[in-house]
Amino acid sequence: MRRQDRPKAFTLIELLVVIAIIALLLSIMMPALGIVKEKAKAVVCQSQVRDWGLAWTLYANDHDGTNLNHESAYFWFYKIAPYFSSSNFADNRGSAEGAMEVLVCPSTKPWSDAGNNSFGWGGYGRADMCWEWRRSADQGDDGSYTQGSYIASNWMMSNTGNANAYENISEAKSDAPILADGGFLRVSPTSEEAETSTELVNLQGDGKGDNLPMSDSIERLLLDRHGMATNVVFADAHAERVDLEDMWSLKWHKSFERVDKLELPSR
Repeated sequence: MRRQDRPKAFTLIELLVVIAIIALLLSIMMPALGIVKEKAKAVVCQSQVRDWGLAWTLYANDHDGTNLNHESAYFWFYKIAPYFSSSNFADNRGSAEGAMEVLVCPSTKPWSDAGNNSFGWGGYGRADMCWEWRRSADQGDDGSYTQGSYIASNWMMSNTGNANAYENISEAKSDAPILADGGFLRVSPTSEEAETSTELVNLQGDGKGDNLPMSDSIERLLLDRHGMATNVVFADAHAERVDLEDMWSLKWHKSFERVDKLELPSR
């Protein structure tokens, strides 16, 4: 065979150039792919929030429009879960079982007491982590627990003894929240909170509970889980992405005084 008839091979330099180009393209594409992935998770999360809102309204419709009893505020998901296609909701032993799987936002990881506040019957969540609820003795404590990412409004409860609460779902308008992304079980926003300083709010939720007080404060909603926004479902069962600075613009209770924009600390 003549020399010029031999198949031409890549030189080492050419291979290195090709590898360098591929590496450069990957370095450009990976951040964009990561953003797309997070946006997809946020869309799934919003869909799940809407499902819980629909289940909530179905519960109310089955009870002559009356919202969930306030006594169930800490474990509202057990009451609502039967409206999902689940047969094991009552003895749930983890967030991946039955209806409780849709209680977890895909943007969050399982709860851990490493670096976050924990107590006898639960643990606070963070922007990137679920909360955990453990059944207490008066609920037939059998070692079961539930992890989740969504929290219910105490103002959307019946038998609260508070005239501002929406005891019947028909009393609430389309901008009255039922539940949303959040840090622990339930929330009771008040108009007075808008007048307090937000400088110490920890938007990541890793402040050992300092930003998630036991008082059911609106700070439980101020978590940077979806790009300075959170998913909210309303009394008419529609869900939307709401910027954190707009949390006070919603009609949380009957006499809630709205605030157009809330000044929050920078990310």
